[in-house]
Amino acid sequence: MAVEFKTSMTKAELLEIAAENGIEADDSMTKAEIVAALEAYNDAEREAEAAAIPDDSAPTGGGDGAEGNNTTPAENAAESATDGAGSADDETGADNTTPAENAAESAQEEPQGYDLFVYAGPSLPRGRLKENAVFNGTREDVKAYLADVLEEYPQIDKLIVPASKLAAFSVKVKTPGNIAHKYYTDIVSAMRGNKEV
Repeated sequence: MAVEFKTSMTKAELLEIAAENGIEADDSMTKAEIVAALEAYNDAEREAEAAAIPDDSAPTGGGDGAEGNNTTPAENAAESATDGAGSADDETGADNTTPAENAAESAQEEPQGYDLFVYAGPSLPRGRLKENAVFNGTREDVKAYLADVLEEYPQIDKLIVPASKLAAFSVKVKTPGNIAHKYYTDIVSAMRGNKEV
């Protein structure tokens, strides 16, 4: 069952939810990292539920199966990796893996270069880009998705980091005297300049 939470909750509330559901999270993690852990848990739960559905309920119709198929390429890769494996899970219908193990497996099966990226800069006006926004894909995918915003604020590219490096990078962004902080303040200045026009 998916864990219910809101990203607007406090760090303490998110830690409590994680602890109640056996999700590894501690006080040394940032709020964004805790949210990412909760989302990974929910993704793993959804994959486990989808895997529990019998194959004869899957849509048929030949072709490449693209019609009516709402699975992502990563889910398709995970599904094809388990087809024909002959494990005991397939025979009994039981899933003996934990959600954390499922999340780790799906992360390993994603195409190389795929990662979670986080925008560590300030929120932009009119909701165009929020602080701590999380993106899944390659760095090029993220840059293509944010092309219009990068055109106006090119420093944003320097403030998009892999989620695994967010904690250390967030400290740099908030500490005067380093380049990450300069990019952050440049974006804030550019936003102020745009408001005056």
